[in-house]
Amino acid sequence: MVRHVDDDIVRQLAAIVGPDNVLVGAERLEPYTHDETVGLRADPEVAVRVTSAQQVAEIFRLANRERLPVTPRGAGYGLSGGAVAVQAASSCRWKR
Repeated sequence: MVRHVDDDIVRQLAAIVGPDNVLVGAERLEPYTHDETVGLRADPEVAVRVTSAQQVAEIFRLANRERLPVTPRGAGYGLSGGAVAVQAASSCRWKR
């Protein structure tokens, strides 16, 4: 069974990457709902911007422990839907 993102998970993510890099809410998540694939859209529960491999490792440990799916994401310019979190609770993107 997949767990959903709750306030506790958001706090744990913020402890890893800082609160400004944990995005929740429809307006902040809108850029993460799609890539350039026409007609494909899904709403992630949270997006996390990371700046290091260490942060990625900590996020994946948290996701594994809490049974949260993660969709890795680059810039979101793909045409395959691979960056869209169709069944994922969260999206993880390198911060520029």
